[in-house]
Amino acid sequence: MTDRKRAGKWNWQAFAVVAGSAVFAWIGWGVRQSTRPAATRVTARVLEGSWELQMIDGASPGTDARGLLSQRVTFQGRRLSGETRLRLETAAVPFIMPFPDASVDRVVWSRDGREATVYWQGTYRVRSHRNLDLHVGKARYRTNVLWKPDTLTLQLDHDVILTYPGPAIYRPVRPRAGTQTASTP
Repeated sequence: MTDRKRAGKWNWQAFAVVAGSAVFAWIGWGVRQSTRPAATRVTARVLEGSWELQMIDGASPGTDARGLLSQRVTFQGRRLSGETRLRLETAAVPFIMPFPDASVDRVVWSRDGREATVYWQGTYRVRSHRNLDLHVGKARYRTNVLWKPDTLTLQLDHDVILTYPGPAIYRPVRPRAGTQTASTP
């Protein structure tokens, strides 16, 4: 074999190795991309449905001195409705709730008078894929929101009713027969 043929053979082998490496790198990158969670864009479709507060400022509802026992919220067609259950024997409750105002539909008291469930309404608007404008009664607030499809949670920098500061995590409410809940795109 002449030197010229030998050099040409090496060029083709080098090209095959480089091309093969590039193909394997591209396949590996594609596999890695497909195993990552879906985009975290918040859209009206992601929000649509009912959500329940799981954590506020690192604590589960009902476990701290704030008096918040539970909170559910429903996003539907730019309308916001919800219920907030409160323990009234907590000293902080009268000072942090923005009620009564125009957002309250009704208040239901427990038999012993220690708890109340406040049913409220408001509006929301998706500003961008990470911002929501909330309007509940007299309160108006822009909150950062993150959709976490791997854990099926919404993470906001504030609770939806605008009274409890600190990061808030909401999970979709499990569907009951014949009801619609938060969708998971």
